[in-house]
Amino acid sequence: MPATVTPDPLGVHCIFSDGSEYRRRLRVRRPVELPGLARTLLEGATDLVHPHGQVDSAGGFDLYLTAVRGFTDWLVEFGFSGGASDLTRALLARYWRQGVRSSQESALRAMLRCADD
Repeated sequence: MPATVTPDPLGVHCIFSDGSEYRRRLRVRRPVELPGLARTLLEGATDLVHPHGQVDSAGGFDLYLTAVRGFTDWLVEFGFSGGASDLTRALLARYWRQGVRSSQESALRAMLRCADD
């Protein structure tokens, strides 16, 4: 498997097509908020790594980690405490309308799509 979610600490381990390895924690300085949702999103992100998807570099994967952090931070501030199955279209639209970068919105949409399969 070219990419997996690491459970403790929550993060990812990827091996890209050039043989380079990438290990990153989702959070370094503080605890992961909404760990169940974060894990689901990271599982979706690992499905996007080559050869299953088009992500094939550390820089490419960093975008997905940034998107997960930003989204889960916003959800906690909003008062959300559920998992992926508790997300609604209205909640997602509210998040995206607040000025999220299009690249992060695309990353989040891709992770949610993969997690829904």
